[in-house]
Amino acid sequence: QSFQLRLEDDAHRQALQDHHPALAHTVKALFNLPLTLSTELGLPLRVPQRVMLAAYPPGAHYRRHYDSYDGVDIPRLVTVLLYLSWDPKSGGELRAYLHSGVHDIDPNPGRLVVFFAQEVEHEVLVSHGQRLAITLWIWDVKPDRHGR
Repeated sequence: QSFQLRLEDDAHRQALQDHHPALAHTVKALFNLPLTLSTELGLPLRVPQRVMLAAYPPGAHYRRHYDSYDGVDIPRLVTVLLYLSWDPKSGGELRAYLHSGVHDIDPNPGRLVVFFAQEVEHEVLVSHGQRLAITLWIWDVKPDRHGR
């Protein structure tokens, strides 16, 4: 189960702050990351004013995929994952297919994983327990063909 945290206006941000201050603080910290990445990587980036908060139940997984296919489907350039809860016996690792080989990344609470959305093929292995994560997709500054 997942839902989008809408943050495009003051009312949405204030509601998050009022009802879930720790989550609001975390999301605010994540929103500072694109400026740092843009500066360090020399990429013009923008952040859509939403993040995804997901609770993955036992049995959940994602098949092998990219988070964007050359920006044609959606202008995602960078994927940011922040893991919030996990038990090592419960599986649900992120499997990344890199040029250097296949790497499994444990979704340890507090772990931040950042990768290029159009370059790193990945999947989420089957989870045997609940796993919580926040995902932020950082977009190209150029709008896509749908004007996003």
